[in-house]
Amino acid sequence: MASCLPTNPSLDRLRDDARRLQRGIVAGRSEATELVHAHHPKPAAALVDAPERFALHDAQLTVARSYGFSGWPALVHYL
Repeated sequence: MASCLPTNPSLDRLRDDARRLQRGIVAGRSEATELVHAHHPKPAAALVDAPERFALHDAQLTVARSYGFSGWPALVHYL
């Protein structure tokens, strides 16, 4: 699980990653959409209003799951 995390991970960096993902969805970047489809448990529901809106909690969940955690709280607790 944690072996996927970057070296010396910080909560600030992971928050920035989530915000970057959120902005990527709003900007219509395909790599951001692909990340959501790969790691969000309900990508269609999360992307229903995209690209106009994408919730930060969906970005956080996607980031956490991309690192092998069940959700953002689990990732924060680990850190």
